[in-house]
Amino acid sequence: MSVLTPRRKAILVEIRRGNGHPPSLKELMQAAKLCSHHTIFHHIRVLRRDGYVTFAPGLARTLTLTDRGLLAAQGFELIYLCDENGIKARDNVH
Repeated sequence: MSVLTPRRKAILVEIRRGNGHPPSLKELMQAAKLCSHHTIFHHIRVLRRDGYVTFAPGLARTLTLTDRGLLAAQGFELIYLCDENGIKARDNVH
């Protein structure tokens, strides 16, 4: 799991702001101050891998925040995990 960088947090905040629908890639690029589609795709893939967002590949404007992504967009970080073995601190808390 990677660290949530300022650019990735800006992407989450823009998705949360949304205006009633998920933002376009251009809107996400502007929010994160990026110029390359490849770079924004990379950040979105990392956010998906780390459980912050979900989307349907190949469909427009399907990017949504998970519960974890919503917390991060609001400035919170998940530091404890709860499973069948109880509550424990998440690894690599920064």
